[in-house]
Amino acid sequence: MNQRPAFSPAPARRPRPWTLAVAGLALVAAAAVWFVPDSVRAQDDAGEAEAPFPPLAEVVDGLEEVPGLMTLWRSSPDDPTQDPTRLVARIPQGLLDQDLLLATNVSRGPLAGFQWIDALVRWQIVGESVVLTAPDVQYVQQDEANPIASAVRRTYRPIYLASVPILTMAGGDPVVDLAPLVFSRVARPPAGGPVDRSLSTLTKVKNFPENVLIDADLAFADGQGGAQTLGVSYAFRMLPAVDGSYTPRPADERVGYFTTTRIDFAKPHAARELEVRLINRWRLEKQDPSLALSPPKKPIVFVIEKTVPIRWRRWVRAGIEDWNRSFEEIGFSNAIVVQQQTDTNEFADVDPEDARYNFVQWIVTGRGFAVGPSRADPRTGEILDADIVIDDGMLRFYAQDFDLYGPKALASGLAPEMLESMLRRPGLYASGLGPEGVAQLRDLAQAQAPHACGHGCSHDHGKPAGPDGLASPASGSAEPGLRSLPEPIHAAHGQARSRHAGCGYSVGMMRQMTLAAAAARARGMVGEDGLPDEIIGPALQAVVTHEVGHTLGLRHNFKASGWLTLDEIKQRRDTGDKPTTASTMDYNPLLLFADDTIETLQRVTSTGPGPYDDWAIEYGYAVPGQGQSEDDLLASITQRAGEPALAYLTDEDTRGLSSTDPLAAVWEAGSEPGAWAASRRAIAERLLSDVDTWGREDDEPRYVLRDTVNALLFEKGFGYYHQAKLVGGQYFHRHRGDEPGAKPALVLVPAEAQRRALSSLCATVFAPGFVALEPGLLNNLASPRWGYSNSRIDYPIHQRIAAIHSWTLGRLTEPVTMQRIYDAELKTGEDDKFTLAELLTTLRDAVWAELGEAPPAEGGVWIATPRRNLQSMWIAALEPMARPTAWERSAVSPDVLRMGRQSLADTAEDIRGALESHRGAMDFGSRAHLEASVSKIDRLLDAQYDAEPSPSGMFFFLTGG
Repeated sequence: MNQRPAFSPAPARRPRPWTLAVAGLALVAAAAVWFVPDSVRAQDDAGEAEAPFPPLAEVVDGLEEVPGLMTLWRSSPDDPTQDPTRLVARIPQGLLDQDLLLATNVSRGPLAGFQWIDALVRWQIVGESVVLTAPDVQYVQQDEANPIASAVRRTYRPIYLASVPILTMAGGDPVVDLAPLVFSRVARPPAGGPVDRSLSTLTKVKNFPENVLIDADLAFADGQGGAQTLGVSYAFRMLPAVDGSYTPRPADERVGYFTTTRIDFAKPHAARELEVRLINRWRLEKQDPSLALSPPKKPIVFVIEKTVPIRWRRWVRAGIEDWNRSFEEIGFSNAIVVQQQTDTNEFADVDPEDARYNFVQWIVTGRGFAVGPSRADPRTGEILDADIVIDDGMLRFYAQDFDLYGPKALASGLAPEMLESMLRRPGLYASGLGPEGVAQLRDLAQAQAPHACGHGCSHDHGKPAGPDGLASPASGSAEPGLRSLPEPIHAAHGQARSRHAGCGYSVGMMRQMTLAAAAARARGMVGEDGLPDEIIGPALQAVVTHEVGHTLGLRHNFKASGWLTLDEIKQRRDTGDKPTTASTMDYNPLLLFADDTIETLQRVTSTGPGPYDDWAIEYGYAVPGQGQSEDDLLASITQRAGEPALAYLTDEDTRGLSSTDPLAAVWEAGSEPGAWAASRRAIAERLLSDVDTWGREDDEPRYVLRDTVNALLFEKGFGYYHQAKLVGGQYFHRHRGDEPGAKPALVLVPAEAQRRALSSLCATVFAPGFVALEPGLLNNLASPRWGYSNSRIDYPIHQRIAAIHSWTLGRLTEPVTMQRIYDAELKTGEDDKFTLAELLTTLRDAVWAELGEAPPAEGGVWIATPRRNLQSMWIAALEPMARPTAWERSAVSPDVLRMGRQSLADTAEDIRGALESHRGAMDFGSRAHLEASVSKIDRLLDAQYDAEPSPSGMFFFLTGG
């Protein structure tokens, strides 16, 4: 097991006699001296004070007192003559130098409900100011007896977030002006421009014994006299004492939890890793440990906000309570409790931004998403609170304009490197994206590019500092009383963001529900209220269950849907209530098939958590039995990791160029990707066959039909991308080798299975007529024309076909895929090997099949227009082999480049032969295409380049590409 760290609480506060200067700690790397000057004198609560401080009563005159953790005084919201941003805080001596959690939320605006930046912070007196600092929690603070302790402390300094001026002293407590911090960009709000305090206002100030909540409407100046407003809330809350009452649990790579990772330099030099990885989980303890099934001392409570429509509340509640079954398996009854907020019950005035409560909120941005982030103690990984946000647009799926195979669709399921790969091969993807799609692709790739800091955080790196010293598009003079570094909360907030690494489940579920809506409309099941609740409700419940899983600490498991065969899934769907997927943490599709009669289906989703989820909850929350150590408990749990139902692969194993496992996929089901692709194609084709009769009502605009056709084409083609992952695929297992059923880390997909997958793709996606729509239908697919638009009015059918072709062809010809197939020739002792040469020749023969045939004797078009476009994309796909950039030269062996060039050369030779033999019989379009194609290939092959990596292949060897 991983070595468990010895966590130490924050250092005890030193006595601070206000008449002495205190020297010591450096605040930032510049080694500034912290001190308390003689001019700071203690003041009693009666208001007596020595110069230069005025009495407390004078400082807070006219303000409303809000007692609690830190006594606050605010301007009266009912007095228009007062400054609406005035906020004074008395910070008790007992809070100085103590660990607090600063948690920020977006409370109003397009991202309302989102947890934003959070960090462990400390208030400390520095001169005549109180400074808010963020210790570097990435590094374990060592016991002072350890010689390494001073080196760690000297190297990894706290971060200076802000300072606020001391207005006076009250009984030894500093009284500060808190407004400069609140009305600043210290929380990194998702809005541009500096904060204009003159247009901002406090909206809410609440105080509790262990929690302070401050909410404000911040106005961000637009430089033209106006401002954008955004609600931002700040919560300061006490952190649990690190006293041994909570035992951090080590992470295990076989079980998918978000983690709190720290570096421990006290580990011996022989240790393989310095990292100490702890899972993020709630503190859950039995009320009565002697009982096999006991309620917890403190359950996890979710409050459903009153904004959630009444129609959907039962499904939201069911999605949350689904997890109680998993907890019952390990001895907890009612581990999760659900409360409904109303206007009259005890939760009526509870705020979603209050860090003490876990809320399910409903917002209306129209974008259709759901997220379930949580906040964990950065010292131990203990989850402190969580919120789930659901956008109403998720249920308005029928109004979505589908971006068929475009950047938005790709970004929801792919890593940024895939978008960058598309930019490296514009000739392959541009014809399927169109001009708007190419521009959008660039924007998305830039927005998702990794930051230089390496934390995966959301800093605005590279932008000039704003008026409060934080990165901002604008510049100006500093706000009085506030000083901040350009990159605050660097270490602390980097981990905070990684606890929810982006979840696109609800976005994809909108597409799934559009398919369900199409099937229902085709059967006349859609009424004035839309789809029946029996279809929408379970889909919403599945999304909620998924997001609650994130709030319990669980990461995605994208291999879970490959647990059963498609036949087994369908049988379970129709005959019982057993789960059809191993995990609700996958992106599981709705279970619809071409031969379904949708009005008689009992269910279209799996039933709550699956076997992997039960196992993961056991690892995170099971309590050792009588006489059992925690290490023994965890070892007994992980010994099951080799069971097929417990296979685990997550985001980094699925979305990027390094993804090797064809079963690590999104929005598919079953252990055979080809079978899933065929099933989705079948249902799409069935619905497309008469879509012009049911796709819209008589009084609806015809562009409604266009959206439906786009959605069905997406479903028809998307499954083949997953089937393409079989070619060059390697099954990846996170086993350690000591558990029953353990397999090697990587197992090549058998050569025959790769061969069948490639043959199937050539016979389907790359075959003539894969997308064939009737002309009458195509001429009814107009675009919306509400005002001027430069988009095409007519339906871009060739662009749609090219999108499907490019997506699958791109996966097969990705340089990393070709290199993987090339490397695999040395990774098997089998005589039957699937080689790169086989991929290139088979694919070329399928794409250019017309070159082996004669033009039609009766005349007419020889090579159909979609086929010409596919052949042009094939040349573009291999262009990096003939004209490699520095990226290809470092990532691909010279031999791979040569084989790509040879495939182009062979094709050019075949084209010349066809032109020579059939030039007179060719139609104009086919001849023009072949003349241009051979010219393009010749120019690529004539390009001068050094195919050998430099220097001498060493960079390639060291990096592995």
